[in-house]
Amino acid sequence: SIPALAKHCDGKAFGEIDLEACIQTIVSEEGGEKKARHGELLRKASELTTAAAKGPSDEDTSTLADITNRRDAAVALTSGDLLNELYRVTEKVLTSGSWATPDICPACERPGDGAVLDLVQARIAQYEKVDEETQAGMTVWTTNGWLDLSPLFSAHLDDTAVAQAKALCAKGEKGELSAAELAYLSDHRLTLSARLKSLAGEAQTGADELAKMLPPSLVAATTAVETARRLQTAWRDAAHQETIRTVAASQEARIVRLKTFVDGANDAFAVAESAMATERLKKVLPVCRDLFKAIMGKSVVPALAKRPGTEELAISLSAFWSLQDVSAQALLSESFRNGFAVSVYLAAASLYGGAPKFMILDDVTSSLDAGHQLNLVDVIRLQFARPRVADGPQIILLSHDTMLEKLFNAHNGSTEWQHQRLEGTPQMAVLPQSGAINKVRDGTLDLLNQGRAADAAPFIRQYLEYQLGNIITRCKIPVPFDVAFNDDQKMVGRLLAAIQDAVRLHKKAGDLVLDAAQETGLEQRGMTISSNFISHWATGSTGAYSAMALQTVMSAIDALQECFMHQPDPTKPKVFYRSLSQK
Repeated sequence: SIPALAKHCDGKAFGEIDLEACIQTIVSEEGGEKKARHGELLRKASELTTAAAKGPSDEDTSTLADITNRRDAAVALTSGDLLNELYRVTEKVLTSGSWATPDICPACERPGDGAVLDLVQARIAQYEKVDEETQAGMTVWTTNGWLDLSPLFSAHLDDTAVAQAKALCAKGEKGELSAAELAYLSDHRLTLSARLKSLAGEAQTGADELAKMLPPSLVAATTAVETARRLQTAWRDAAHQETIRTVAASQEARIVRLKTFVDGANDAFAVAESAMATERLKKVLPVCRDLFKAIMGKSVVPALAKRPGTEELAISLSAFWSLQDVSAQALLSESFRNGFAVSVYLAAASLYGGAPKFMILDDVTSSLDAGHQLNLVDVIRLQFARPRVADGPQIILLSHDTMLEKLFNAHNGSTEWQHQRLEGTPQMAVLPQSGAINKVRDGTLDLLNQGRAADAAPFIRQYLEYQLGNIITRCKIPVPFDVAFNDDQKMVGRLLAAIQDAVRLHKKAGDLVLDAAQETGLEQRGMTISSNFISHWATGSTGAYSAMALQTVMSAIDALQECFMHQPDPTKPKVFYRSLSQK
């Protein structure tokens, strides 16, 4: 609609118009330097107005102020890094088992009013609260527009104010601002905002004054061109985003096609593997029955079956004394269940052992009486392992059973048997110092993120046993006297069962301190841990693990402790209940 600019616009798409050429035409025909200055002031006013809108909002400032106030309060409760180190070393001593007097401080050897460990861990929690608020401050700083301030300070404040403001911004990026420093930085932000608004006002005033001197057509043309410039920029950005969206949609489509292929391949392999496993099971069953008979006697006859298209192994009993075709889970005692499990394992290994030259059997005699222990060891020694079986594997037996040790000693020194006794406390040897359990956890998560489920499984067991033991100790939950003498594969299951039994007992007594959400959480997390991990570990079924399932187990382990904790003081971290009936 502006005749002088028609030559730059006719026959072109809007995004193709050369706006600089339009400006030059207007300058040459109507305005000269005043027109150029008018356009420059309009652009400057627009840029300053945009800059003034950058940075955090008042709500963002209030959020960060809350965090700095909480951090200042947390810092005030601490006394420097040296005491932090002292508390952590003291905790290490108190949890190592080497300090026998929990009411006496190992640092000063003076008695206290109660357990020193609770006080030390409360002090450590104060330092951890500082770290928590520091991390929260860093997150808010990077997500709520605070990063925009530093370049604006440099461009629009004097040198002294810039140096001070940038130093405070550097502390803000680390989450280390105090409430007073934030207030000082907020003053700089207000000064900056006022400065930008003032400059924008001055530029707009200057443009308005020039507009009065220029012909009306020149003012209108310049305003139209500058408006067109902003619209061109916005459309280019929109086109760029559309290109990104198109690329992303194409990539998503490729991912969907790949997933469809992988899912189909997975189903095909699963069906084929299930069929192969069913065929193998037919060969395993008679060997399993012979081994079970040799270990547990002839009155009970096991049976195995696989449901079509699944990896699930169904166990039952062909004969149970006078009964036929009955449930193994309902009728077998623990010792017979263990005999059943080891018979299946040894039968499969004897037929499909493949390349391995040796095997490790960990506490396979757990819950067996002396006679059945002897039978099992004789089956392994005489029917399965070398040197009696020339092509059999070398067998390494691990056990905590002191009764079985006599049998080991009886065979020790023979050409086919070597016995080595080891002493110590594995848990304390692995986890003596403060923070080591976090290293175990982080290392386990690294393995799972790499998809190495089989490598991560033993560390998950170690982490789970430690956390269950911690809950039992903190909440004074009773456990069977012999829980530590059973085989390692069932240790975590027994600890979890002891916790669940104690919760049920207190609920029936009407004095359970857990709220309804904690009860539900305990049930759900216990089910996740049992179904996705304990049940597979106890049978040695490592093939059933997946990295995703084990990551779910790790999350459930971390969340399990929350079911036994409360927060008496909103300003302090959660603490364990004193017991299941007392807060």
